[in-house]
Amino acid sequence: MLFPLRQYFPPKPQMTSQATARRCFLPLIPYVWFIFCVAGTQVHAVPARGELFDLRQPDGSLVAVRIWGDEYYQIIESLDGYTLIRDPDTKTICYATLNAVNSDLLSTGIAVQDSIPSELDLPLHIRPSQETISQVVTVHRQSYKPGYDNGEQCQTIQVLPQRTSTQGTVMGLCLIVDFPDEPNTISSSEIDNFLNQQGYTGFGNNGSVRDYFYDVSDGLLTFNSYATPSYYTAQYEKSYYDDDTQSAGTMGRLLILEALNHMEAEGFDFSIFDSDDDNVIDALSCLYAGGTTSGWSRGLWPHSGFVTFTADGVSTSRYALAYIGSSLQIGVYCHETGHMVCNWPDLYDTDFESFGIGSYCLMSYGGGSGNPVEPCAFLKYLSGWCDTQILTDYQDGLVVPAGINTIYKYEHPSLTDQYFLIENRNRSGRDSNLPDSGLAIWLVDRQGWNNQQAMTPTEHYEVTLLQADGQWDLENNVNYGDGTDLWAAPDFVVCGPYHALPNTNWWDGLRSGLGIQNISSPGMELTFDYALDALELTPESDFVAAGQQAGPFLPANHSYTVSNRGLGGFDYEISTVADWLSLDDGSGPTTDLITGTLLPNQEIIIEAAFTTEAEILEEGYYTALIIFTNSSSNVSQSRNVVLGIQDLAVNIYQTDFGTGLPDGWTIIDGYSDGMTWRDDNPGQRSSPNLAGPFMIADSWWFGAVVLDEQLLSPVFNCSNFTEINLQFSHYFTTYSAVADVDMRVNGGAWQNVARYEYKSWGIQTVALSAASGQSQVQFRWHYYNALSDWFWGIDDVSLDGLCMQNYPGDLAYDCQVDLEDLVYIAQNWLQSDCSITNGWCSGADLNHSSRVDLNEFPVLAQDWLAGVNQ
Repeated sequence: MLFPLRQYFPPKPQMTSQATARRCFLPLIPYVWFIFCVAGTQVHAVPARGELFDLRQPDGSLVAVRIWGDEYYQIIESLDGYTLIRDPDTKTICYATLNAVNSDLLSTGIAVQDSIPSELDLPLHIRPSQETISQVVTVHRQSYKPGYDNGEQCQTIQVLPQRTSTQGTVMGLCLIVDFPDEPNTISSSEIDNFLNQQGYTGFGNNGSVRDYFYDVSDGLLTFNSYATPSYYTAQYEKSYYDDDTQSAGTMGRLLILEALNHMEAEGFDFSIFDSDDDNVIDALSCLYAGGTTSGWSRGLWPHSGFVTFTADGVSTSRYALAYIGSSLQIGVYCHETGHMVCNWPDLYDTDFESFGIGSYCLMSYGGGSGNPVEPCAFLKYLSGWCDTQILTDYQDGLVVPAGINTIYKYEHPSLTDQYFLIENRNRSGRDSNLPDSGLAIWLVDRQGWNNQQAMTPTEHYEVTLLQADGQWDLENNVNYGDGTDLWAAPDFVVCGPYHALPNTNWWDGLRSGLGIQNISSPGMELTFDYALDALELTPESDFVAAGQQAGPFLPANHSYTVSNRGLGGFDYEISTVADWLSLDDGSGPTTDLITGTLLPNQEIIIEAAFTTEAEILEEGYYTALIIFTNSSSNVSQSRNVVLGIQDLAVNIYQTDFGTGLPDGWTIIDGYSDGMTWRDDNPGQRSSPNLAGPFMIADSWWFGAVVLDEQLLSPVFNCSNFTEINLQFSHYFTTYSAVADVDMRVNGGAWQNVARYEYKSWGIQTVALSAASGQSQVQFRWHYYNALSDWFWGIDDVSLDGLCMQNYPGDLAYDCQVDLEDLVYIAQNWLQSDCSITNGWCSGADLNHSSRVDLNEFPVLAQDWLAGVNQ
């Protein structure tokens, strides 16, 4: 059952000995087994952010480019900004264009040049659709799962458990490799210093890799690396491994296994690299000479994955591969070590729809230099490196040092996977490259994922930075972070559950008790108060109303109580900017600012109501804020006002005569001669207003005979409806005939509602005020006085109206509450992202709690069977 590893790679000369080849097989030891092959199960790399690379053309020439992306997807541009692609047929790097539907990149077949040929006329920076990028990322992720190499299933092989301890002393193994045609240019001793020397400053680095982890863990992790004292020179030229037709996981594994097999043949002892006695090598990395010239995540693109090799009682698991280039930078190495040693996840968006947590963390975009930023509080907390203070009782003057792992945690009352973490980040030392300084407030949900930037209850990041300016630039794919993201005086000094800027609500919308005030200026020590403001505002509910154009809107008003729960008085301001909303503190409705003073335990009631301006609003949803400000503390709370204006026209009946004369319709043949209304269009009349089967009285086809024909509708119950309209499409042409539309109520006399005495066609709408509230309404189309005449065709009949009364439980919009409305609740059952933007899940969220559950039934019960018996 052992298969030579070489069968999975391009045909090359066989390895030189059995000793070399044997380490490429499945070691039969008791571990967890997966279907697996030479591609890595999970690959990570620091995402490129427009860095310069030289990529190789098939003729050996190099092209200077900029690259954005990681091992799952890359955008590559020429230095003058034109998007490039490697031609799938010629493998030449060519200018890219978009396909016919602008969804994906295509090769123009024109190789990239010093200046773009004028005849191409391509725009700069073209991109495929986000849907295409996501699909490609999904496919590439699949290709790295256990058991697949370039989409083909492979042999069974083991995946070993990863480290669980992130403290103590860990010794990693670093392979250094060069090639027959590209020897090393940086000595092995320099690489050893880069990895281990305390105070290392070579190539502008802020310490060695060992220094970085010792510092950011506050001395709890000492990570040293054994760098082989001399380079291993690979068997083949570099282009064999840096192959632009092979995945990075495939070729990285090949190079690493080759070096490991060589070391084993030389008698190297691998057992010393297992510090926690789990029979797994703690960390394995490989640095190779030069750079990568393939691009598009092929060849030797830097990444982290898994490799299986066993010797001396220990086995490899995760590895990291990176190039040396012309200098050494600890950022990429530290990022990959974070994966290997600490089991940290990537916190950038690997679909590139957003910026994740930007430049605020080593495991996002903060790790690509000689001075990578610190891991964020979430990663330090996971690793057990923090002095974590749990916020329970309100306290003033809490101190948060920067560069030391003292953090504050606020816990969810029932969900252990959700919590807030608070840390001080200052642009100095290891955090010199941060975009901002101040208090970083993180909302953590271990069930989230930093590919999910929608910020809804069900789709959000695992780690979210509450950005103080409220712009959400990271989620909106605007930037990697800017100078208004962190919280500090003078501009961002308060954050709480009611704050108008990003607040401390949980993802399900429930308000937390986390209030942060009096945040000091940024610095190596920063202070804040853990307290809620003296201004208490009840209830917590927003003001949500709905109605049809011109009103009425229900509910018509909503009241809030503003109380002083502090020990001293404070001044307040209450305002809204919507001219369709008024506020009343007892002095009368106004749209102006309301001000006053509240003494301890004093309160006022503010009533919000709609003005006459609301009556002229068009159909749609309108939102506003009522802002309640404690002017003495400059703390604001807010409530949303949402007004939904709908055209609530209900379709009472409709037919297109698609199957002939519908049930309930009647034809009265005026002369009992069979020459009357028909549904088969015997004269083959055609008109854009008459499509498919329709009803027609065709005097001309009958032989220009005399006609007096009636087409009667069913009787309709309109007792629940007002503002009723009859609509139909027709074509009428005549010499002398008259075409009447008549209506009768409760079986009474026919009353004419529309008459056509000359040519007429198109959609007709007839207002029927006399039908409002009537339980028996019937219509007829009466074609008479047809003497040697033409025809009248009728199609697409519908009857619409407005509900006499609107019931919240009427989800089907049929002016009654019955079993049909339960269907809407069933269709949205347990949805948890309901909001005004999706009509509260098509109205099924009756109590506007953002979730459809059993709490909807009391609301439905209030209206149950309303309108049914009218």
